[in-house]
Amino acid sequence: MDAGEGSRVSDAASAGRRRGMREANEAALVGRSPAMRRLRQRLEGMAPLWIRVLLRGEPGTGRGTAAALLHAWGPASRGELVRID
Repeated sequence: MDAGEGSRVSDAASAGRRRGMREANEAALVGRSPAMRRLRQRLEGMAPLWIRVLLRGEPGTGRGTAAALLHAWGPASRGELVRID
């Protein structure tokens, strides 16, 4: 296997891991209501952007889950998720 071939294999494996993580993380969003569909659409729209996001809400509303999804779906997913309470 040459260096280029090894890189392609590594890229494919990495893409597979990300796809598996995305599917697992999507299961964290429970519900099919219009509000949950809008939330998912907003998260998916923001995820590919290199921006900081402030999630606000009462305790237990899922801010941590939303933050984890944004991180997992975004370009920074290879790095560490930094939570600030």
